[in-house]
Order: sequence, then structure tokens, then C-alpha cells
Amino acid sequence: FRRVLFRSPLAISEYLLDRKVFTREGSYTSKDFGHRYLRVSFSIPPSDIEYFAKIFIEGMNILHGSSK
Repeated sequence: FRRVLFRSPLAISEYLLDRKVFTREGSYTSKDFGHRYLRVSFSIPPSDIEYFAKIFIEGMNILHGSSK
């Protein structure tokens, strides 16, 4: 996947997008603090939320250099 800034909301957003999960990095809503968070909302079936949770943790572990 495209690796942007290590541990950045943009990096995890791109990681998730490569796996067909759309989120927005905080810079979309806040120029001052957007570099600190990822915006996520759900209006999907529970199974899709479970998929998101699985790949979000996977992505964070990869971006943080963990093999957990």
C-alpha cells in the first residue's frame, strides 16, 4: 500500500482505502487538528464493521511496526 507519514491519519486512511474501506483523515474537517485523527462513521451491516475493526488493527500494527 502507499505509505505516507508513519503513524499519520492519512497513512491509515490510505491503507483502509486499499482494502475498500472509506474513511476520512481529520484534515478534511479541521486544518488545525486534522493531522491527529481519523474520522469514521458507520451506516453498514455489523459484519462490515467487524471487517473494519479487523483491518484497522492490522493496519495500525503495520504502521507502528508491530507484528501483533
